[in-house]
Amino acid sequence: MGSEGEKITALQLNIRKVEAELEALRQQLAAQQHVATVLPAGMLPLTPNTAMLAMMMEQAKHLIMIKGLDNRIIWMSPSFLEFTGYTLEEVLGQNPLELLSSHKDRISVKALDYMAHQMATSLEYEGEYEGCKKNGEPYWVKTTAQPVRDEQGAVLHYLSISEDVTEKVASRRWVEQMQRKLEQDSNRLFSVLSNLHEAILLEDQQGNTQLVNDTFCHLFGIHRDAQFLLQRATKIVWRALANKFNDPTAFLPGIDNLVQHQETVLNEILLLNDQRILERDYILINEGQHFLGTLWRFRDVTEQVRAGEKLKSSEEKYRNIIENMNLGLLETDNQENILYANQRFCDITGYTLDDLIGRSVYSILLRGENVSLMREKNVLRKKGVSDAYEIRTRDRRGHVKWLLISGAPLYDDKHVQTGAINIHLDITAQKKLEVELREANLKAEESSKAKEIFFANMSHEIRTPMNGILGMSELMQQTPLNEQQEGYLKVIHRSAENLLVIINDILDFSKMEAGKLQLKEVNFDLFELVYQMQATMQPHLKEKNLLLEVKLTDQTPQFLKGDPYRLNQILLNLVNNAVKFTDLGWVKVSIRTTLLDDGVRLFFEVKDTGIGISKDYLDRVFQSFSQEDGTGTREYGGTGLGLAITRQLIGLMGGQISIESEKHKGTTVYFDLTFKTGEAPAPKEAVFSKPADELKRVRVLVVEDNEFNRLVAGSLLRNHGATVLEATDGRQALNVLLGNDVDVVLMDIQMPVMNGYDAAKHIRKDLRLQIPIIALTANALQGEREKCLQAGMNEWLVKPVNEEELISTILRLLGKVGNQRVNALEPAMAAHNNSPLYSLAGLQKMAGNNTAFIKRMISVFMDITPPYIRDLEKAILAKDLSTIKSVVHKMRPSIHNLSIIKLYTLIEDLESREVWQEDVATRTALLNETLQEVMTKMGQETILQ
Repeated sequence: MGSEGEKITALQLNIRKVEAELEALRQQLAAQQHVATVLPAGMLPLTPNTAMLAMMMEQAKHLIMIKGLDNRIIWMSPSFLEFTGYTLEEVLGQNPLELLSSHKDRISVKALDYMAHQMATSLEYEGEYEGCKKNGEPYWVKTTAQPVRDEQGAVLHYLSISEDVTEKVASRRWVEQMQRKLEQDSNRLFSVLSNLHEAILLEDQQGNTQLVNDTFCHLFGIHRDAQFLLQRATKIVWRALANKFNDPTAFLPGIDNLVQHQETVLNEILLLNDQRILERDYILINEGQHFLGTLWRFRDVTEQVRAGEKLKSSEEKYRNIIENMNLGLLETDNQENILYANQRFCDITGYTLDDLIGRSVYSILLRGENVSLMREKNVLRKKGVSDAYEIRTRDRRGHVKWLLISGAPLYDDKHVQTGAINIHLDITAQKKLEVELREANLKAEESSKAKEIFFANMSHEIRTPMNGILGMSELMQQTPLNEQQEGYLKVIHRSAENLLVIINDILDFSKMEAGKLQLKEVNFDLFELVYQMQATMQPHLKEKNLLLEVKLTDQTPQFLKGDPYRLNQILLNLVNNAVKFTDLGWVKVSIRTTLLDDGVRLFFEVKDTGIGISKDYLDRVFQSFSQEDGTGTREYGGTGLGLAITRQLIGLMGGQISIESEKHKGTTVYFDLTFKTGEAPAPKEAVFSKPADELKRVRVLVVEDNEFNRLVAGSLLRNHGATVLEATDGRQALNVLLGNDVDVVLMDIQMPVMNGYDAAKHIRKDLRLQIPIIALTANALQGEREKCLQAGMNEWLVKPVNEEELISTILRLLGKVGNQRVNALEPAMAAHNNSPLYSLAGLQKMAGNNTAFIKRMISVFMDITPPYIRDLEKAILAKDLSTIKSVVHKMRPSIHNLSIIKLYTLIEDLESREVWQEDVATRTALLNETLQEVMTKMGQETILQ
């Protein structure tokens, strides 16, 4: 049994051995089969070692690649395929340099070139290069490559094993970049320190010099380059510099003291033996608790210190000046606490210097008064603002004080604000005088207002009956009169007009005295103004059989900008004086012109052959209420205000007036005025018509408490066809309007029961009527028109009212235009009689004196004008207003370019026409006649040659 058991055991062992050998053979066969699937056929001999190598290559984490002798991929490990994103099929047969290289990094490209060279010479290679994954993502690998040889040493292929070093390369490059930046920053810091205007010496912890700039050498007179001092012990440097200081024996111990105590010390003052002053900083350089070294910094502050000393001396000087000028001086810090006060400030406030030092300025000066103002001023001081202001305060004894304070910020020698300086002037006495003057001025204003009210009442009381006198005289002139009655009526009318002149003189004089006369600035026609002046003076000239001659130079412009009303008043005053005091001979008015950049200066001369003025009276001729002798007033009349008003008007307008005269040989008055260049006014629609039915079917309510004025106004309106209703006060007017249809209201202002202002307001607010209301007032003072318009009235006329002005105003407000236009052309045409027919000045200015251009323009005018004249003649026969307006519009540029001033107003009038009227034909014919005259004169002067 025993031997059988042993035989069985031995048999079992043999069976297990055979099984093990069979398993080994099976594993070897499987490995060989796996190698055949992993590696290309014939790459490696199929041995157990080869199988093990294939499995290791397949399972390895490294990036493994095998290339053939043609440098094309024949195998790539799964880890490499996964890393790059390619499949084995995509990489087989590809050149790895083309497939995987990015060719972007210069170092990488160089490494790949080197690898290709090593492979071509069957040598080993090790290096880094940049590759690119399938998705375009770059990477860096560290590669080791070597040839694989057979048993005879022939190269079969190339094996490369790579490691992903992307993060390592990125970290290394970041470190390199930081190192470069650190080096740049270090160089920059070195450059900054080297070029500082301050002297710099940097000492390390061993006491050696690491940095010295050129300023250091220059400051201490070291005639060596700064590099010479580097790495030298700083003790040697200080020892060499000690003799340059004012106290050499104290310099080195001072250095040792700083080093021993190891504390930063700033702004230490040192004096050199050449009297320069240095400021030294000793600055410790630490990194945490670790001492790295010391920075020594020196600055030359000689100028600043000297300037500070000079400033201090100057402050003392000005303090003394302020003391002598009786001004209080106060210096405060940034918290408004008092640092210094001079004796005058103590005298003003009643405090001693000990009382003031250290106290808040608010507690001294304000005591609850003007606190907000003072705080605002102190905020401004901190912003660097200086100004002056007044405050009311009380001194220590409780007496009221007024102070004028001039404050400014105060700075130290480094321009850092340390507080404020304030100068105080006691103006209590001036304030008391100011109150007294204000009270006196108030009384003067009350007196002036009372005088103004008196003049207003006087104007009203005189103008009201005068309105009746002038109105009735005008109405009587329209009735049959015998010669004696007509003479009496003329005397009445002339006397009333003279009285009106006197009233106007007094009112103007009162306005100028009160400074309430305001000048207007409007465009006006100088030629028309002169003509109107001539027309106004014609009755007086005819009565005395005198000749009035007016001359204007060629350069005098037609349109100006200024106050034509006051210019007209000046001319009428002077010409009226000349006519009044001349019984035989003539009166001449001449106007010369000087052109300015933006206007003209006109020089007027009014000359007569009258009685003249004595030399004794010439000095007083412009005084108010002044006449040469007592008989003058009785013989010639007047107030003696004419020349006084004229001189004041000329002065207000910026001109001057003078008089030359000799008794019994006449008088010449000179004056000059400056005006801006004006523009031609828009064509005016004249609305006054003479026919008696101009106001037919117009119902007019006359509200007037004066019976004579009602009679005058009623008769005047009825003569023009109006239906007239009457009321004696504002309340009656409201009742009339409630029961009647009214087209327009003529409203007096000062009436019993209800005045004109209140009546107008009730008409607008209570009755809600929008009919035109025209104020008829005897008050010609400034501001009356505005009061009337504010009350709701549409227009304002001053009594005595001119008939044509009243009718024109009514028609304008009713939107009606008469059948016959007022002829405004004749005055303008007459005023141009002394002007040149045409002028080339405008063309010359436009052309820059280009003669060829001027000749061309004249030639064009000569060519186009005859056809236009023929068109106008045909249009006159056909009464074709549209053609006339069209031709005139086309001719306008030529007329203005050639300065045919005589036609300016005429063409404006023709272009403004809306319907054909009989005078259109005559005026168009006048236009043609003038154009023919211009062409004839041009031909005679042979301009085109």
